[in-house]
Amino acid sequence: LDLLKENSISEREFNELIPELSDNADNASALLLNLLNWSKSQMQNLEPKPELFNIQEVFQEKLQLIDKKVKKKRIVLLDESIKGFVYADKSMVEIVVQNLLANAVKFSRVGDVITVSNRDKSGNTLISIEDTGVGISEENQKKIFGTGGFTTRGTHDEKGTGLGLSICKQLVEMNHGKIWVESEIGLGSKFFVELPNSDS
Repeated sequence: LDLLKENSISEREFNELIPELSDNADNASALLLNLLNWSKSQMQNLEPKPELFNIQEVFQEKLQLIDKKVKKKRIVLLDESIKGFVYADKSMVEIVVQNLLANAVKFSRVGDVITVSNRDKSGNTLISIEDTGVGISEENQKKIFGTGGFTTRGTHDEKGTGLGLSICKQLVEMNHGKIWVESEIGLGSKFFVELPNSDS
């Protein structure tokens, strides 16, 4: 693609490359799927390394990562997070937050709103990632955290492996937490993650 932009190859030469590019994309996709399946099997042996950290900093870092996609889809991003502590494996929580944010972007339309927030909840920290996107049917809400690779396409036809939320659930539970969703078709989804805020 860079070669075409720089006029280093002609359009005809580029068109001849398309089948090869398509094969490479398919190979990359297959490789990613294999890696995800491998990582799922490895997770059974994973030991969380809990530490105390500020969840607001995780939000700020992960929101920067989706900035380009948010602008491309013209989505409104509201960061209502406050300084709040979580006692868990930080890397695992980062994966969960990143995955939930990516899903919120994937299923939001032009002009939709994504809101991130956190609050104390009886000795725990409650994290919330909410969108005003397409929503999830009651039937699909029962499937999304399963290990069967349930997936649907995003509002810009984005694909997924369907393993993201299953991995999120496992990571949250390994850190003595819970994850759930409240959603309505056409109105959006609100994902909640509840995690300890101390090692007691």
